[in-house]
Amino acid sequence: MKTEKLEAGKVLNFKASKNFKYMEDLGSGGTGNTRLFKDEETDMLFAIKKYDPSPENETYRVEFYNRFVDEIKILFQISHPNIVRIYDYYLYPEMHVGYLQMEYVKGISIDKYNAFPWERSWEDIFIETIKTFIYLEEKGILHRDIRPNNLLLDENQNLKLIDFGFGKKVSDFTLEKNSILLNWPVSEMPLEVEEVYTHQTEIFFLGKLFKHIIEEKNRLYMKEDFNDKDGMKLGELESEFADLNGWQAESDAAILLAGLGIKNELHNSLMGELKALRRNNASKE
Repeated sequence: MKTEKLEAGKVLNFKASKNFKYMEDLGSGGTGNTRLFKDEETDMLFAIKKYDPSPENETYRVEFYNRFVDEIKILFQISHPNIVRIYDYYLYPEMHVGYLQMEYVKGISIDKYNAFPWERSWEDIFIETIKTFIYLEEKGILHRDIRPNNLLLDENQNLKLIDFGFGKKVSDFTLEKNSILLNWPVSEMPLEVEEVYTHQTEIFFLGKLFKHIIEEKNRLYMKEDFNDKDGMKLGELESEFADLNGWQAESDAAILLAGLGIKNELHNSLMGELKALRRNNASKE
């Protein structure tokens, strides 16, 4: 058999097909659905996301399709154990339809997890989450859709970040102002970010998990009709708060800020106030 001589830049078309056996539905939304399939050749399970908007979103088919393609481009730039892995994609631009073949994560959303004493602590999971978003910052990628359903814990209680449908690749000099409104546990954008969505904003939203636990604890303490069920719930929250190292969080934050050269008297300042102070100091130099 004669070997074909290839020239640099030549495009090859692989027309071989793959057979996937449908197993079950994993979820659906306004822009498509995600289903579980088994590769008949390798017996591996994959989550395959289909982009095909519902009738009410048909007007935005092209816009959402371009966003779907952007998600594919972002995921191919990422290789991290705590971010869902992409294996392949299949695009049909003439119909604005596409498929994304991904790692199947068997687990639960992070809000369904209970950190029992014999299982992984909330502190470990939170640190792992922060490290994952530090990796995204190093890659210049914003996730922009932080919610429990996008933060999964697999069967080994390892974090898996999924769904980059709102993801954004930014340069070092670009600030993303068209941010989305996150709905858990945050209902509005913080004043500190000045309506500019950055990597710091993402860390802010992740940090709101602490605030959610503290507010829930305080709400239970203030109830006049405090009952046994509330007591059990409070015990669970106490355990979660301790696992997150919440009692030590303020002093740990002070040590971190001091290491960044921020004086003690500024530790309770808002980010916006620190930015203004930095601008004033820069103008005096």
